[in-house]
Amino acid sequence: MMQQEITTADFARSIEKWTDEEIFELLAKLESESEEASSSDEVDADLQAKIIVVENEIETRFPGQLLAPFKKWKQDRLSGNTARGE
Repeated sequence: MMQQEITTADFARSIEKWTDEEIFELLAKLESESEEASSSDEVDADLQAKIIVVENEIETRFPGQLLAPFKKWKQDRLSGNTARGE
């Protein structure tokens, strides 16, 4: 598990340089972690904060589209249109 030592502000600054693909992959990973945690009723506040930061970054990159670019990326991956399998 990743150590939770960096602040939310540091985290937000660090992802500004990431590619859209990296941001989408991160949000998918965070969502998955959140779903696993919510099944045990222990959703981490830091995890929720990171999800919000990543969602805000996507909305900043794609003004007025909310999370549509992420949802399209995710659907493309589910359809098998992915550059790499996981």
